Amino acid sequence: MAFDGLMTTRVVKELQPLVGGRINKVYQPYTLDLVFQVRAERKNVLLLASANAMYARMHITSEAVSNPSEPPLFCMMLRKHVEGGFIESIEQLERDRIIVLRVRSRNELGDEEAKKIYVELMGRHSNIILTDGQDKILDAIKHLPLSQNTFRTIMPGMTYQLPPAQDKVDPLTGDIEKALHRIDWNAGKLDRQLLGLFSGLSPQIAKEVVTRAGLANRTNLATAFQDVLKVLDAFFHQKANRDRVKQQAADLERFIKSEYDKNILKRSKLEKDLEATLRMDEWKHKGELLTTYLYQLERGMKEATVVDYYDPDGAEITISLDPRFSPNENAQRYYKRYNKLKTAKVEVARQLEKNQAEIAYFEGLLAQLDVASPEDIREMREELVEEGYLRERQKKKKKPQLPQLEAYRSSTGLPFFVGKNNKQNDYATFKFGRRSDTWLHTKDIPGSHVIIQSDAPDETTLKEAAIVAAYYSKARESSQVPVDFTELRYVKKPSGAKPGFVIYTDQTTLYVTPDPDVVQSLRQ
Repeated sequence: MAFDGLMTTRVVKELQPLVGGRINKVYQPYTLDLVFQVRAERKNVLLLASANAMYARMHITSEAVSNPSEPPLFCMMLRKHVEGGFIESIEQLERDRIIVLRVRSRNELGDEEAKKIYVELMGRHSNIILTDGQDKILDAIKHLPLSQNTFRTIMPGMTYQLPPAQDKVDPLTGDIEKALHRIDWNAGKLDRQLLGLFSGLSPQIAKEVVTRAGLANRTNLATAFQDVLKVLDAFFHQKANRDRVKQQAADLERFIKSEYDKNILKRSKLEKDLEATLRMDEWKHKGELLTTYLYQLERGMKEATVVDYYDPDGAEITISLDPRFSPNENAQRYYKRYNKLKTAKVEVARQLEKNQAEIAYFEGLLAQLDVASPEDIREMREELVEEGYLRERQKKKKKPQLPQLEAYRSSTGLPFFVGKNNKQNDYATFKFGRRSDTWLHTKDIPGSHVIIQSDAPDETTLKEAAIVAAYYSKARESSQVPVDFTELRYVKKPSGAKPGFVIYTDQTTLYVTPDPDVVQSLRQ
């Protein structure tokens, strides 16, 4: 999704809770990135602003900030002028990709002063500019001298000027149909004409409007335009929900990611240990040969060259010996190595199996976090406490609550239900569903359990339920995702298995592409 004017509008809306907040710290972890630590609504929030040509953006982040030992000059200027200040407003300038933060702070004498931070999100022209209350430039993350731009100079001491104004219609507040009367239907390149007509559009959105319009005329182009705006609104709404949940679950996500990474490292070590056991037959072989030829050997020898009677050609083999030990003791040392590796092979294989279950478990939790609601997060915390991974936050006992499944109805009228975390999945599969119901899950991919309340659902319901199952899985960004379905009677939970883990038989596989629009339209 491009960071265009429409995206900027939604971002500014999501940043409004920071208004009134205090800027406690300013960091510049990278040349073109700034992070403001803002204390708002009794919690600390990290606000990222980037003038990176490829990834210009502004949003709340939960990522840890690396603080350079020597802060850049622009960072020091910001600390001087806005640290300790309060954000009075966060606004978008018209529908442009420009956000202005108005800050009220105090100078060295204790007098209140107004400052502005302009964040221009314009691709390679992106910039972050600090001015005083009268728009006199104090500094900028990128300097633009007179030699580079005679119209708009960005240097300390100059007056801040907005980029050249364009005669465009605001797609959110303007008259779209009236604006479309300016389209030249003979000129072609409708997407470029839309970019010239409307502010805040990216090339991707303009192309999407034209694609949806098909054989475009003024009427269906206007309809397609409105449809795309509605889709964007739904997208931004869902993204905002995801961002809010991620903020609430930042500590949980860090813990799960840390456990996942630790198990990945452990798997690598276990695989090396398993590889080492491949030599156990070699040690056994050498022990047997030494035992056979003991009569030829003496204490003090450093090696023994004997005929390998296992070799079809009767080739000789040289075996290393420790001169401190007798020939028999050397043979027993080889047997001891063999037995040690034989025991280790069984244990390492057991540990690898356990480790793989842990990896799959935490991989599944990471996938669930991407689509979790605040209630889902609460249940995930409970699960990790019950499994012994986390300590209980409070001792106060709560009345047990049944997990709440998300309800859907297919376009042919059949109800189906989705578990979005392990507690909900286990509940859906082993308590909520009937043995004759149809059960769906992505094939060999972490995801949700889906229950269709029917033993013979129609093809449309099966496909739609499979789309929902694929959407609530790790493969939600993929296409042609394999989804298995079977009767619930064929789904079992192995003894001692992790929450959410099942095995099943008698399945059939569908291939579907996740579609958020379909998911949204079927949700009850």
